[in-house]
Amino acid sequence: MCTVRAKICPEHKIKNQLYDLESRIDEVEEEILDVECSGCAASEGKLLTSAHNLCHLPKMFHNFNFYWTYLSITQQACNEFTYPPTGACKHTTAFLSWLHEMSMTPAPTDVPCYWKKPRLARVNDKSIATLKDFKKISSVPVPQSENALDLFVTQLPPFSTVLCAQGRVESEFISLSLHHCALRFSQATDENNRTFSNFLLYLCNTVSREVCEEACKKTVEQRKSKLWLSLRYGRISGSTLYELSRAKDNDSVIDKVMGASKVPLTKAIKRGKDLEEDVFKEVCKQMEVQFRHSGMLVSHEMPHFGVSPDGVSEDHILEIKCPEKEKNMKYYIQNGSIVAKVRAQMQLEMFIFKKKRGVLAIADPKFENNKKISFYHDAR
Repeated sequence: MCTVRAKICPEHKIKNQLYDLESRIDEVEEEILDVECSGCAASEGKLLTSAHNLCHLPKMFHNFNFYWTYLSITQQACNEFTYPPTGACKHTTAFLSWLHEMSMTPAPTDVPCYWKKPRLARVNDKSIATLKDFKKISSVPVPQSENALDLFVTQLPPFSTVLCAQGRVESEFISLSLHHCALRFSQATDENNRTFSNFLLYLCNTVSREVCEEACKKTVEQRKSKLWLSLRYGRISGSTLYELSRAKDNDSVIDKVMGASKVPLTKAIKRGKDLEEDVFKEVCKQMEVQFRHSGMLVSHEMPHFGVSPDGVSEDHILEIKCPEKEKNMKYYIQNGSIVAKVRAQMQLEMFIFKKKRGVLAIADPKFENNKKISFYHDAR
């Protein structure tokens, strides 16, 4: 037995008190036993069925004319009911119509939800499911050029450094690759002798000055060079020296050294890259010094260090910075002096290139219009 209660709003005075209705339903036989409306002047309370089988939910209401939906009933259906002496109640009729409407509406669980169905359930009866059973795969033509892989690796941030280091390196520069040197050192020594100091000693005996200088000439394009990316892998450079001196075991700068961190191409970084060549030419013009572009020079004395200054002359190394806003000058200059991080970068570059002086050239935020450059000098 099920009891259904409802409240119906008066049709003309929606703010008045609602009518309370109650219906008793035999769920086993699907039969409405009675419907009671409280507070209605047109009814003393109940609408009774005149016969045992006349109120089967799915059968009785098939006689309704649903063009009128909830509020009226055909004469044929009305004859099936016995009303109280005081008259009929239209609220009970509307309530019965609503009950019928709900009984004819299928439950959500009656229809399978295919869009939530597991993919494995769609696989045909096979002993082994293939990838085609799960997703349509569109074929992509593979470039036949021998340089396709190299081009892909050099243009794949942020892990291009790692991929280049682990990939093919020209045989004449294999001794400069820390990745390959580490593998060879591991194969040549037993486990007890695999220490950092022994590895540095192995590097010093392997790396020569001539190879370092030749690699520097071949990496002038810097990030566009695959060899440059390979040489940076695992090496302490000028841009990471200061951070590494204060790093912890889980510091993100370690990921930067290993080529596993991504530097987002912000508007400021993009502007710096676009202006670097123009600033370089303007520095040469204003200082009247002939700087040349430089690649990465690995120190043959300490092969785990390598630097790539923006320019090198007979006596100087050059670092160029292009802040987008005036307030960003604090990252390079404070109280008229070069900040510790930038100074550490320049000192390492001077040490490896054997130069006594360093120049920090900072382009004005409005350099595109005024060509103004501020110069700051440092010395060993």
